[in-house]
Amino acid sequence: MRLQQHGTKRARVGLLLAGVTLLLTFTPTMALASHVANAASPASKSTINVEQINLQSIPGVWDDSGGLQAYFNYVNAHGGVAGHKINVTECYAGSLISSSPNQATTCAQQAVSNHVMALVGSFNDYDTNILPIVAPSHIADFGNFPASQVDSTSSDSYPLLVPGVIFDAGLGAMLVQQGHCKTVGVLATSGTATEVQAVNATNAGTKWAGGKVVPAVLVSATATDFAPAVATIESEGGTCIADETAGTASVAVVTAASQSGQTLKIAGIGPTFSPATIAALGPLANGLYIDQTAQELAQVTDGGGHTAQEKQFYNLMQQYEPSDIPLGNSEWPCYESAAAFVIVAKYMAAHHISFTPSNFEKAIPKVNLATGFFAPVDFASKGPVPGYPRIHAVSLNYLIVQHDTIVPISHRNINVAAALIKYPNG
Repeated sequence: MRLQQHGTKRARVGLLLAGVTLLLTFTPTMALASHVANAASPASKSTINVEQINLQSIPGVWDDSGGLQAYFNYVNAHGGVAGHKINVTECYAGSLISSSPNQATTCAQQAVSNHVMALVGSFNDYDTNILPIVAPSHIADFGNFPASQVDSTSSDSYPLLVPGVIFDAGLGAMLVQQGHCKTVGVLATSGTATEVQAVNATNAGTKWAGGKVVPAVLVSATATDFAPAVATIESEGGTCIADETAGTASVAVVTAASQSGQTLKIAGIGPTFSPATIAALGPLANGLYIDQTAQELAQVTDGGGHTAQEKQFYNLMQQYEPSDIPLGNSEWPCYESAAAFVIVAKYMAAHHISFTPSNFEKAIPKVNLATGFFAPVDFASKGPVPGYPRIHAVSLNYLIVQHDTIVPISHRNINVAAALIKYPNG
């Protein structure tokens, strides 16, 4: 595979990943306990303490904690888990703007000092720093966003969500299966450790679905003119583009493709093509292909609900976190993490297992984490893709933009693990 360079740095967005500003703040959001109790047995009815290491919210743009708070508030309002209320401490590793591992490290140290039972629904880019600190205390990083390679391998990481490598494979497969593309070229941002992984996985999905690949084109993270990159893919015979660029670059990519003189189909990862991005593109967004975490209509409509669980999500958000309803696209995953945490905690209570971090980790493989949102996850076995033993969420749903709205192409979940198994090197 030949990678054609257009710039030197790559900053890739996967599940809304971005840098984080140094701002260490932690605020208990539920259960008014002012102290953090040591691990408690079900008989003591003491508080279950957990921590979320996430990114500071940006009003009107981003807040990944509201869904988690809404669900735990609901559980606490109905007696907790067998009488045990859940107390969540938020510790911010920064914001969406800039980042450093130091803040995440401090948050991890805090979790150990506070004897939390688990980290729940954490979203940051530094699990490589966090896991070595919490692992000796057997504190699970549970329901976390699998943003780092360590999340694919660490026995203390329990991601419930689709990782970037699965999204990447889905882009290639979707363009061939749904867009009927014959030849796909990857357009990506250069400069990070996931650069080659993203290209290889997208190529694997393309070939697995029966398409051909052209050499990937890499652009600088600071690039603003994507016409040369689009022209390069066209000159190599590419008729469709898998957009792996970061953030607002996608607007420029779609615009450049529309001005190329050819009809180019484009696919991108769901969070990259947010409602705000689609609005900015206007009519140019129509026809865009999007892959997203698998669950019927989850992520398509952030309110209203289509399954029983989605309806409950919407109702609980209205009751406990109404200001975050417009941000529902970022609230689903942490809501699911909270629901899955309660599934494990209820199992522990039913079997009279004391609430300790070590016992929580032992209980996780005993239950099937089916929340009704995303594909069920079962940590009793290894994940299906070699090299990614902790990754069990390997299904996607395919979407398309029509009349300025994201709609599902079908309600079928597409398992793309086979693409990475058959073409491990792209």
